[in-house]
Amino acid sequence: MSVSLDRQNSRLSDQGSVFVQSSRDQHQFGYYFDDGIRRIDYVLVWEEDPNAPETLQIERSMKCRQNFHYHLKQAGVEMEKAVRETSTKRLHFLKLYVTWEAMCCHAENLKLRAPLKPMDEIALGTAVPRKAQLFYTCGFSAAKMHNFIGIHNGDSFFSQKQRQLVTYELLSTRLFGNSRRGEIGIDRMINDEFYLCAFPLHEVS
Repeated sequence: MSVSLDRQNSRLSDQGSVFVQSSRDQHQFGYYFDDGIRRIDYVLVWEEDPNAPETLQIERSMKCRQNFHYHLKQAGVEMEKAVRETSTKRLHFLKLYVTWEAMCCHAENLKLRAPLKPMDEIALGTAVPRKAQLFYTCGFSAAKMHNFIGIHNGDSFFSQKQRQLVTYELLSTRLFGNSRRGEIGIDRMINDEFYLCAFPLHEVS
């Protein structure tokens, strides 16, 4: 299975040391960073015209993206960029991965539910005269993480849907400009055409 990004309408810009430059072509990066370990939670995309002269709008767009990427990094988001270039345009794909520490913090704030370790109880009904393990869930708590099933496997503890929810929360609340002018969040940035789009990856057959 692979991810097709050609179908996405997308846009992004160069932000220096905030992210790692991918060594692969954007069509080959699949679902993971180059290390093959960190699974991509979200992708931000923007477009540049390599032949366009420098303008105030281009400079402002780049500065806003730089600010946005900085605040995402401060919030615990790791980044890696892939670029696809033609004679008329340059597409930037910024892969995002939320660290374990950031996931725990924001999962608790968003009250995401997680499975508790099982308690042995007698199964209900006479048709099953044996003990069964019943699994309960409750709001995630970092202070009580030892009580949750699978907590020692950080790569799979949170579902992909939960990871995407946390990532979107971070994208929606990071500052990219003047807070008094409401310059906050990915939706505003797409509306202002600093990005073409932002999306999580979905597996396709």
